[in-house]
Amino acid sequence: MENTKTQIRNMLLNLINKYDLHHNNAEADWQEDSQIFMSIEAPNNWTISVDLDGQFLLDHPLDRDRVYVLKSIAQAAYESDPEDEFNSCWSRQFGEQNGLSAFQFVHNLEDDKRFYNQLSDEIFADLRKENYKLVKTGSSDIFKQYPLPDIDGFAFMVVNVATFLKELRNIAAIELADADYPDNCPIDSMWGSIDVSTVINDLADFHSEFGLIIAETDTMDPEVTLHTLTCNELKTLSELKDWELNPKVKKYCRTLMPHFNDDCESTNVLCAQAIPSEYSQSVITSNM
Repeated sequence: MENTKTQIRNMLLNLINKYDLHHNNAEADWQEDSQIFMSIEAPNNWTISVDLDGQFLLDHPLDRDRVYVLKSIAQAAYESDPEDEFNSCWSRQFGEQNGLSAFQFVHNLEDDKRFYNQLSDEIFADLRKENYKLVKTGSSDIFKQYPLPDIDGFAFMVVNVATFLKELRNIAAIELADADYPDNCPIDSMWGSIDVSTVINDLADFHSEFGLIIAETDTMDPEVTLHTLTCNELKTLSELKDWELNPKVKKYCRTLMPHFNDDCESTNVLCAQAIPSEYSQSVITSNM
């Protein structure tokens, strides 16, 4: 057990060093009851904690632990909120102790937030290089035989996931550069504002070559979900209660089931704030 704990701690420290997160206060150490504490630090000393399940780390092999820790670091970095940090830390005494004005502290936090956003993108890019691959679970030609249904309150889209990811990353790069979206932007939002980073991160565990987007359009805030085109995911949808999913949608999923395999895990991703637009090259067929 102690050897395993040492190995896990060393792995965490190596990740802190690899991604340049050790500016003064970053640390990783075991606590009582097999819990582990980890914190990372940005260049201007904004330190955030990373939520980790120590028992999970002890119960799984190191290679799986590493992926779990990297995702946890990326999520913590992405969710870090400079306004919350300012409200939590700032006082006149804090400024005097650290030689900072309120303006300087805000500037430092904004700079560190850019660092954390870039860190999150870098980690997920590394994970995709190491582990990410798209699997052929069936042919998109099946939608010529079974066209998307016309159902009140619903809209559907079939996408090439690799192309969709490429377009999401292109928009993320534009956002990072504080540039304007192109006139024919390939990404749109059902909620008004676009949020590509969350969808990019959530797609790290999405491995089917094609995906089925189901949008419930009869609500003020439409629920839009990208599903793997796998037999199991379609089966799960088809077995929902009638009050959970329209029976006609369930019937269509049952029709598609025999034409897709389970060569990758079934999953789904919420994507209301980053869906392919009419200008997207990822769309295979759509009735949105």
